[in-house]
Amino acid sequence: MTHNGHIFLTGATGSLGSFLLKELLDKGYRLSVLVRGRQRLSAADRFRAAVEFVYRDEWDLDFIFDRVTVVEGEITQPGLGIPPTEMERLVAETDIMIHSAALAGLNFPLEFIRMVNVEGTRNVMEMASQCHQFGRLRHIHHISTMYIAGDHRGDFDETMLDVGQGFHNTYEQTKFEAEHLVRDYQAQGLPVKILRPSMVMGDSCTGRINSFRLFYHPLHYLARELFEVFPCDLDCRQNLINIDVAVRAISTLLTDDSGNDVYHIMTPEGIRLREFLNMAARYFEFRLPRCVPSDKFDFSRLTPVQKGLCAEHVPYFNYRACFQAGKTEKLLQSHYDFHYPVVNEEILRAVFRYCVETGFLKRRGGGGYDDCAERYFDAD
Repeated sequence: MTHNGHIFLTGATGSLGSFLLKELLDKGYRLSVLVRGRQRLSAADRFRAAVEFVYRDEWDLDFIFDRVTVVEGEITQPGLGIPPTEMERLVAETDIMIHSAALAGLNFPLEFIRMVNVEGTRNVMEMASQCHQFGRLRHIHHISTMYIAGDHRGDFDETMLDVGQGFHNTYEQTKFEAEHLVRDYQAQGLPVKILRPSMVMGDSCTGRINSFRLFYHPLHYLARELFEVFPCDLDCRQNLINIDVAVRAISTLLTDDSGNDVYHIMTPEGIRLREFLNMAARYFEFRLPRCVPSDKFDFSRLTPVQKGLCAEHVPYFNYRACFQAGKTEKLLQSHYDFHYPVVNEEILRAVFRYCVETGFLKRRGGGGYDDCAERYFDAD
């Protein structure tokens, strides 16, 4: 295995970062990972726990620990809370930085999530500036999200950022603010690339994921048949991407030297919610609610509990932005022969199967989808 250089990675214990770690090690990089310690767990223990969860059946874990240096720190602190001697080593050795750490919850108070997603990004960019000025840093990759598009309607491509959009939640807003901050550092000469993944789901073969967020939560309450009618536009598309596919695309783009650019990490066509919910209902054997687009939906028909369950997910079941990634797709295909797989029923079955294997969801057994038929997709 060749040694391709040294990477400093934040967010290595998170969903995307923990899968990205293996991909980077596979490609021969050595890594230093920033990990926050907790009251009962040191940074090294937290990192070990994350790695054991993701790779326990696939890799010699000692090999990972031999090639990765755990750096205890905190992105919300100046200098990332890294001791001066350790910072000197990182400045001297780091070739590439990848900033993947973020709070991804949809309902955090603004000032709380801003401390991590915006001020944390500022601290990472400050460290990157040191590495660039005094070390050998080639470029830094900032992991953003395509959902900075917020409530924008219509096409949204890699060239777009501020299009007058509002935001559905504090996550979208703070990731948008972080991108603006990153652009300021780009203007000062820092070589930063911005990568915007779409909605990430489990591994395309095993379904494995280390946290059930985003579309997983609606599956949980839909599978329990808690709604007779649901605010959802079945004709809108959602851009789901398997986590292993996303990290392969990201690691491929590490070698691109075309300048400070923005990349959309997404499957080209996405999937219509009608197809996705049909597949989910078939697999988990539940009866789907009648779906009505949110702009025609009478929310007074929902109980307070139902409103609380679905409130933060309604925008994504009625999404109006149409993501475009023509520039990124052309680069990946023409220069690296990289092609995204189509999100089909086989891939989704692997994701669904993992939900059952881990006990996150259960199959109802008997009755279910075939008995409810397509009439439950009729709108008011």
